[in-house]
Amino acid sequence: MSKTFCICLVLVAAWSSLPAKVITVAAYNVENFCLEDRMVDGVFKQKYPKPEKEKAALIQVIKAIKPDVLAIEEMGGQEFLDELQYRLKLAGLVYPHSVVMPGGDPQRHLAILSREEFQPVQYQDLYFLHEGKRVPVLRGLLEAKFQTPEGEWDLFVVHLKSRLSHDMEDLQSADYRQGEAARIRDQIIRAEQDSHPFLVVGDFNDDPKSSALRRFVEKGDLRLTEMLHPVDSRGEEWTEHWAGHGSFGQIDYILASPNMEPHVIPASEGIYDGPGSTIASDHRPVYVRIDTAQIQP
Repeated sequence: MSKTFCICLVLVAAWSSLPAKVITVAAYNVENFCLEDRMVDGVFKQKYPKPEKEKAALIQVIKAIKPDVLAIEEMGGQEFLDELQYRLKLAGLVYPHSVVMPGGDPQRHLAILSREEFQPVQYQDLYFLHEGKRVPVLRGLLEAKFQTPEGEWDLFVVHLKSRLSHDMEDLQSADYRQGEAARIRDQIIRAEQDSHPFLVVGDFNDDPKSSALRRFVEKGDLRLTEMLHPVDSRGEEWTEHWAGHGSFGQIDYILASPNMEPHVIPASEGIYDGPGSTIASDHRPVYVRIDTAQIQP
């Protein structure tokens, strides 16, 4: 047996025996954790905080999942993230690392709470052409870079425009979301020139086969991500209940780069549908577990 072959065997054995470092990543649209005009106990109130009943249910849901990294959509400013962070601490969940990113939407922002230290990158000024006008990606793009002893992995958090629109040429904002998606995708491609494993998570406000989602999956011959398939305890895939329309839809996703897929724990992705999930938000959180111990540079 050659010396080189022996060394290779030792390296393979050492790599395969690395202890697992499994972390749970969750994405959650917390439904207007901010000041918002809303109905409270049958009374319309302007610029009113998220009701206490919903906040308590939100803590209950997050505590049940126990994510190591929580990507958040529809978070208010820093004071609101501080409040959520404090409430979670009282419930026994300590997240020492956090960031909230203001965007074009003055009320609803992207945010991250994490047990793992990370370097945030905020892309607040992303623009694209829509109906001949230069328009913004309303909530921008939030990136978190996580360092492990073996290498780096990245998390991108998105929240595309809702289907509500006053544009008669784009009534459900499908074209606008497609433009946002293409602009964000191109930014991710530029950010990932070093080919680190990554996840893209959040509220995409569109169905799995939409043009917006396809923009995140591929560009020409480049396969950018694979869509994971979380389900709830009954095998259902819906993540949002639009009460005003009496509809249920799948609009929250977890996308994994091809070199992240091997680090996804098999059958670990899910949609939480336990106690509190119907009260906390009109969305249900999606989550996945990944093994970061063997991520290579």
